[in-house]
Amino acid sequence: MMKARGYNRTFFRGKQDEEGNRRFVEPMVLAVEESNTINLEQLKYFGANLNEIEKNDSFEILNSKC
Repeated sequence: MMKARGYNRTFFRGKQDEEGNRRFVEPMVLAVEESNTINLEQLKYFGANLNEIEKNDSFEILNSKC
């Protein structure tokens, strides 16, 4: 956000939409947690919607890194 402010001095003031309302920038903050404790059963659960080719590719990738 500070980089954007460096390029555009009015960045924090927002912009007006078609109705004249001021729209401000809202930061999107994401947290990425460590995934070392995920086990194979949990991965099977989250991969339930994958087709067979995607499942096989995923298992090959997982098994090659272990």
